[in-house]
Amino acid sequence: MKNHNQNWKNDFSLFLATDSREKGKTLPTQAEQQILSSIGRLLNPNPFTVFFKVLALHTVISSLSLSVCHQFGMNPFKTSASLSDLIMTLWGHGACMFFCGVIFVSFSVFFAGIFLSIEELNSLKNHKFIQILALGSLSLVTFAIFGAELVFTFSGFWLLGALIGGLFATEISWFLKKSSAY
Repeated sequence: MKNHNQNWKNDFSLFLATDSREKGKTLPTQAEQQILSSIGRLLNPNPFTVFFKVLALHTVISSLSLSVCHQFGMNPFKTSASLSDLIMTLWGHGACMFFCGVIFVSFSVFFAGIFLSIEELNSLKNHKFIQILALGSLSLVTFAIFGAELVFTFSGFWLLGALIGGLFATEISWFLKKSSAY
C-alpha cells in the first residue's frame, strides 16, 4: 500500500512537471471559466431541479402506494385489502395517518435515491427538511384537490409521518449511495 501511494505521488509530480503552461501555452480564461462553471453545476445541482425530479418520481411511486395503503379514503385501484385497515384496527386512526404518511413519502424518497446521482442526492440531503416538507404539503394539497376530506389533526399526523419517513429515507438512500460509490 505504501509503495502504491509513492507511485501515485511520483505520477502526479510528473504530470505537474509536464503541464502545458511550462511550454508557454495557457488555457484561455473564457474556456477555463466555462469548464469550472460546468463542473460546478454538475457537482452542485440546483435544489429546485432536484426537487422536481423527486416530485416526478413521487407522483408515480405514491400513486402505486395507494394500492396497499388507502389514504384519506382514496382508493384509486379499488383494492379490497389495505394496510391502513390493519393499522387502524391495531392502533387507531391517528397512528394510521402517521404510518400512511411515512409510507407515502418514504417510498418515493427511497426510490428517488436510486435514480438520482450522488450529487443530486447530496443536494436533497442538504435541503432535506424543506424539500420533504414541501413534498408532503403538496401531497396533502393533491389529496384535497381529488376530493379527500382533510381533518387538521389527522392531516398533522400524516404530515409528521411524511416528514419523519422522508428524512429517514433520505439518510438511508444517502448511506447506500455513498457506500456503493466507494
